[in-house]
Amino acid sequence: MSAALTGLASVGAFMIISMQAALGRVEQQFDKSINSLSSTVTNTNAVAHETALKLEGISRIVERNTETIRDHNSKDADRAHPK
Repeated sequence: MSAALTGLASVGAFMIISMQAALGRVEQQFDKSINSLSSTVTNTNAVAHETALKLEGISRIVERNTETIRDHNSKDADRAHPK
């Protein structure tokens, strides 16, 4: 009986050590995944910021072009209908 309990304890200890090793590998993989995801989010934020800046610039260009068109239309209207 004592030998059986010793054997069972050995198997149990081996299983615990194996599970701890497996858990360690899972934790390492999880950490790698989190770091990768964090990097992806950082890159996405950088791209979003660059895009926002470009859109802001485009918006200013459209605004200036709209003002130019209004000015030309106003001048054309003044020429067509002098006061």
